[in-house]
Amino acid sequence: MQILNVGCGANRLPEPFINIDSLKSQFNESSPEYKQLDSEKNYIDHDLREGIPFQSSSVDGIFASHFLEHLDLQEAWKIVAECHRVLKPNGVMVASVPNTSYFREVNHLDTKAMSGELFGEQMDEGNPHTSFFDCALFFNEHKQALTEDSLWAILRKGGFSDISTSCIGDVADVLLSALNRPVFSLTLWAVKKV
Repeated sequence: MQILNVGCGANRLPEPFINIDSLKSQFNESSPEYKQLDSEKNYIDHDLREGIPFQSSSVDGIFASHFLEHLDLQEAWKIVAECHRVLKPNGVMVASVPNTSYFREVNHLDTKAMSGELFGEQMDEGNPHTSFFDCALFFNEHKQALTEDSLWAILRKGGFSDISTSCIGDVADVLLSALNRPVFSLTLWAVKKV
C-alpha cells in the first residue's frame, strides 16, 4: 500500500505514507532540520504546485490534512487534479481542513480560556490572539476559509465525482487513523471512479 501525505509540513507520517512538501527551502543546508529531512527515507522535497512526481494511477491513497487552506482556489483544485491523476482506480483521497462552519457555530464562546474545550488545543496566555478563530482559522499562512460546499467544489473541479463525508475500506482505515485536529476539522472523502 502506498499513500501520499501531500503538503505534510511537520506532520510527517511513518510508512506506508510518503510525505511530500517543499520544506527544505525553509532551512539552511547545514541546519539540523535540513539534515533531518535528508535522513527521512519516506520524505520527498517537492513543490506540489509543479505537479506530483508519481506516475498516473500509481498510489492507493492521498492524505491532505490541513493543507488545501494554504493554497488559493486555483492552486488547490489543480493540486487535487494531480491527486486524482496519481490515484489508482478506486483509490481514496481524504481532505481535511479547518471547518469554517464550526468556527461560526462556537464563535460566541471562543476565548483563550475555552479554546481547549472548543477546539482541542489550549491557547497559552502569551498568545497575542484573543480567540482561536483569529489564531487558527485566520492563521497568516492560510489563503482560504473553507466550508463543506467550497471543499466539495475544489474536489469536484479536481476530477472527483464520488465525494462524501465517510468512507470504508483498508485504505480509508489507514487514512482515518492519521487524521488530526478532529474537533475543528471538516473532512471529505473522494474516491477515484473506475
